[in-house]
Amino acid sequence: MFNRVFLGKNIKFEIYRKFFHVSTLIFLLFYKVNFWIGLASSLFFIFVYLILEIFRIMKINLFFLKGISEIILKSREVSSCKVSLSPIFLVMSIFCTYFFISEPFSYIGIFSACLGDGLASLFGKMIPSFKLVNDKTFSGSVVVFLVSFIVFYYFFPNFVLAPIVGIGAVLVELFDFKKYDNLFLSLGVATLSFVLSEYSL
Repeated sequence: MFNRVFLGKNIKFEIYRKFFHVSTLIFLLFYKVNFWIGLASSLFFIFVYLILEIFRIMKINLFFLKGISEIILKSREVSSCKVSLSPIFLVMSIFCTYFFISEPFSYIGIFSACLGDGLASLFGKMIPSFKLVNDKTFSGSVVVFLVSFIVFYYFFPNFVLAPIVGIGAVLVELFDFKKYDNLFLSLGVATLSFVLSEYSL
């Protein structure tokens, strides 16, 4: 039972994929050290990722490229001859959120996207629950709510606003555009946090 639920092949691929999702928080650290270091590291990642995707499409196997290709193809509904843009959109959203929205609201949005959305898909596959919309699960949405709630409450201890931010994060995650996954959650949550805090606190 344990092996079937937690160590199934699909779950393993999901863990690998979501490890990347969560690890993108390193870009926030780079931005905190120095904005230009963060920007340079983001652009470098995008460049390397696109090169690897081109190699994958051309069936050129270099180093660990084969393993990365398997994870991309089996964890995403993406054609083997198309570039998966989801990782790029995530890095872009971190940059836009950090650049356009002030602290700590940018942190709230970025953590909600990297941790909340990152863990939502994993728990959605590990914990059986009913589907909502856009193939999103109830258990995954609960994870998004909890992460956004906790992160907002950490910066602004308010039991009225924190659930609103959590619900807002769930709605953005549920109804985001499938082709632009990862692009809107951090910006949406950060903006909502800013508006609520600005006019309510």
